[in-house]
Amino acid sequence: MFRTNHNALLCFQIINPNGQTAITYAKPTMISNTEPTASRDQKLAVIESNCKDLATLRAKLRRLMEARQKEINAAEAQFTDGIRELTGQCQIAREVLRDNLDASRELFRDPKSRTYFGIDVGYEKERDKLLLPADPLLVERIEKMLPKAQADTLLDRTTTVIKNAVKKLPRAILQKLGCSWKLGADAPIVRANDDDIEELARKAIGEVVETKEAA
Repeated sequence: MFRTNHNALLCFQIINPNGQTAITYAKPTMISNTEPTASRDQKLAVIESNCKDLATLRAKLRRLMEARQKEINAAEAQFTDGIRELTGQCQIAREVLRDNLDASRELFRDPKSRTYFGIDVGYEKERDKLLLPADPLLVERIEKMLPKAQADTLLDRTTTVIKNAVKKLPRAILQKLGCSWKLGADAPIVRANDDDIEELARKAIGEVVETKEAA
């Protein structure tokens, strides 16, 4: 490395094993604290030059980023219409498939599901659901039938039901409170067993389309 005057550049050279210069870097001069002879104006001139270099590089970077974004926008515009059309067609094809499943339930008794072209179709049992009475009635029954200490864990300060807490009660108490259960039935499934390209495509074009897929 060598250094010249304040207005020059500091140069760095990396020499490869063959003795040839491989890479040369240059950066603006640094002001040395060991040079008391450097005048105030000279130091400010170096700082001003540094600012100019940084501003020039930032302007180049901004132009490059703007050009990149322009290319991205053009690419998105080129593909968005096609992606939107195909995701719509996939949704229609999925709904047709579900309708045909509903009309062919007897074909999926054993086995309950089959796989064609990477798509799982058939039926699977839904989870059982606990059905609670209307809040006012349930609140009244909780206050009347359960000890106060237990009731306080099931009702908040506005005497509304904390449903997640109620669902954890023993089955016998839930029955006394008038709760019932809806047994999970066989629900149709249409599930791709690879990546969810339809969902990825919808997100790419900023659309959210709800499917009727059973959880």
